[in-house]
Amino acid sequence: MRALGSFVAVASLAAFAQPAEPGDVADEDVLDPGFERLQNPAFPSPQVKMVPIDRGPKVERADLAPYFEKGKLAEARAAFDAGKYEVAKAILDGQGNAVWVRYLRGVIALKQSDFALAATTFEKLAEDYPALRDRVLLAAGQAAEAAKDFDTAARVYARVAPTARASGDARLGLGRALRQLKRFDDAKAAVASLAERGPPPWGRDLGAEALWVVADIAQARRDAQGERDALLELWSRHPMAPLASKAEGRISDFSQLPVDARIARAEGLIEAHQNAAGVRILEAWVPSLKIPEPLACRANLALGKGHRKLRAHPKAIAVLEPVAAKCTDPEVRAKALFTLGTSKSIVQGAGAVEPWLKLVKEQPGHPLADDALFGAAEALAKAGATDAAIERFDEVVARDPQGEFAGEALFRLYLIKREAKQRDEAMAILEELGQRFSSGDESFERERAAYWLGVELKAAGRQAEALDTWATLSTEHPTTYYGLIARRRIGEVDPKRAEALEQAATSAGRSEPFPRFAGPVAKEPGYRAAVELLRLGFTELVPTELLAIDRTQLPGDSLRLMVLILAQAGEERPAHGMARLWLKRDLTGPITADNRVIWEIAYPRAYRELVEKAAKDADGLDPDLLQALMREESALDPKILSWAGALGLTQLMPATAAQVAAQLKLKRPSTADLLEPELNLKLGGRYLADVLKRAKGTAEYALAGYNAGEGSVKRWKAERPDAPLDEWVERIPLQETRNYVKRVLRSYTTYRLVYAPAAPPPPAAKSAAR
Repeated sequence: MRALGSFVAVASLAAFAQPAEPGDVADEDVLDPGFERLQNPAFPSPQVKMVPIDRGPKVERADLAPYFEKGKLAEARAAFDAGKYEVAKAILDGQGNAVWVRYLRGVIALKQSDFALAATTFEKLAEDYPALRDRVLLAAGQAAEAAKDFDTAARVYARVAPTARASGDARLGLGRALRQLKRFDDAKAAVASLAERGPPPWGRDLGAEALWVVADIAQARRDAQGERDALLELWSRHPMAPLASKAEGRISDFSQLPVDARIARAEGLIEAHQNAAGVRILEAWVPSLKIPEPLACRANLALGKGHRKLRAHPKAIAVLEPVAAKCTDPEVRAKALFTLGTSKSIVQGAGAVEPWLKLVKEQPGHPLADDALFGAAEALAKAGATDAAIERFDEVVARDPQGEFAGEALFRLYLIKREAKQRDEAMAILEELGQRFSSGDESFERERAAYWLGVELKAAGRQAEALDTWATLSTEHPTTYYGLIARRRIGEVDPKRAEALEQAATSAGRSEPFPRFAGPVAKEPGYRAAVELLRLGFTELVPTELLAIDRTQLPGDSLRLMVLILAQAGEERPAHGMARLWLKRDLTGPITADNRVIWEIAYPRAYRELVEKAAKDADGLDPDLLQALMREESALDPKILSWAGALGLTQLMPATAAQVAAQLKLKRPSTADLLEPELNLKLGGRYLADVLKRAKGTAEYALAGYNAGEGSVKRWKAERPDAPLDEWVERIPLQETRNYVKRVLRSYTTYRLVYAPAAPPPPAAKSAAR
């Protein structure tokens, strides 16, 4: 039993407070460098070596200003942007030889297909422009290659630093140039490491491009088998690459492809969420394979995963049970047991416990073991095996006290004690939850502990303390889900206090974000290149440099500057993505004049005109709710495809989209149609409005229905017909849906507070669409 201890239940979350960010110091420790600290011999201070903090250069707004902003330079850039390259070149002829002028001259030469001039211009510029040296060398090599000057191309490509962002393209170019020079072994060596890369989760597939070069090299040396092997590897391991279909066209005797290549392709398709296509391949070939042969185990695992992602859980179980019983490869077994448990948890409830606990027992150190143990504990709790569930939840916490599942396990324990009306033990768990996660960038567990502490205090007749606790939660974390529902609870008792708290959350003004210190990122080549590309006006290239920088050891100053540069480049989507992932500490507290710009970047009003139109057409749906749903569903990516097959900004399933389109008397949308922002928002807004109407205006029920289906919500409400709304959300059986409801409501609250009528208007931003 957890002892209650001394828990201060008043209007402060100080017990759960975060430590200062590294580099911060308390006010009493700030000493003017012109003074000397006096020592008290009665209280000797330890001799600590003073280490200076490198804050890097101070960056002013002018340091990011465009080079082609005024006068003739602005005229030249305008002509370039309009495609009037001769005009731009003529203007630049009288503008000197600054490196940025020479760079634009080189780009103009490329645009005019004067490849020899471009190659010469860029190669001469490279050493004079250190911030863009490798990018300039790459351009020189590409121009020389286009001019069929393969000696120059190979020489210049080889000069690109192997650590540079441009290195991948340079190695591909080097391989192509050396192939033309008939230096086949050197050409293959140039791309060998790239050819070993697997398919990336998003973006260009350099591994596929390298395999294409390898195939071309083999073809040039008349090595038919080598060409076929490279093309087959491209087709099977990189099924989503644009070159895969071209590889298929080049492969001879396609009907004679080996089975393992077909299985590998199916695995890749399922990993890329092309589940139906992968399953079709596997269903044709799995019957000919016999478990426990390794290939059969791999194929059946992939087929089981495909069925699970298609929500065909009985089929997934039937396929995976023999894999879990007979296959011996540890990785295959772990994934099979975990996926088997996942499907069983949907259709058999407690049936998931056995495979999940078997995984934990066999491979306790596997990355999926914690997920499996927590899933088993939840399944036991749902089945009413309370004592066994408590034992497993305690085991989750003991295995990794600060881990991903420890907080959730503690909260599940709290709910068990709450349902048993064991208030002292329940409050002790809340204290432990808040204290255990008192540090770190995420404040979620501290907020949850504080909110439910208020609930327990009110239930115990200590209403004033409960209101103070909720008020502090709202003040310190106004934009979060728990801040929102804390104000709701206050409003039930004291509406004026709740209104004042909401108004206070929107009252901050706006500070100028510059100057600011760059910190150690100023030493990164990618940072210097990004700044130059921004100033040159090639803003679409800025994310490719900044996002390639290792951010794991960078301090907040560096990260904030990177986010601001992305935003200044008009790259709304990557700016928002970096902010929400790397500036979590900035986005958990109050909105202040200093951090307002970060809030606006992390919560942009992307596609706002389309959002407002779609919301208006959907019976006056709140546009901020649609904006929030879009942000959480797709992270502003209009081309995104989920593992379940949902598409676009509002992640519509094709069947749902077809139903809504018919309702609106529109033609049945294709996959390509659903990737268009306007139509996707129109259909998604209409569907959300309909679900909200059927939920009688309760956003929590509507959002849960949007995510998991309205039938699931109806069933969950029937299971707990008397549950208060806040507790009903916490007890949603699907963790994905629980978190989804909270995330969307957090985003909704943030949009309302950041862009409240009383708030200062944000600066104009470019669209997230690219």
